[in-house]
Amino acid sequence: MKIKLILFLLVMGLLVFWGCKKITSDNDTTPPTIQITSPTNNSTISGIVDISIEVTDNKDIAKVEIYINGNLCGET
Repeated sequence: MKIKLILFLLVMGLLVFWGCKKITSDNDTTPPTIQITSPTNNSTISGIVDISIEVTDNKDIAKVEIYINGNLCGET
C-alpha cells in the first residue's frame, strides 16, 4: 500500500512539474504603431469630431488613450 501511495505521489508531482507553464520575462521592445485615419491630415475641423485610429502591435494592446493639447479626450 505504501509503494502505491509513493508511486501515485511521484506521478502527480511529475505531472504538476511538467504541466506548469514557464513564466518568462520577455520585454516588449517593439513599440506599437498608431495612425489617425479620420479626420485626414491637414483637415480643417470644428465642433465635435469623431476620431478614427488604427493601432497595431506585435503583442496585445490593453488600451488606447486620445489626448488633445494634453487633455484626455477619450479612450478605448
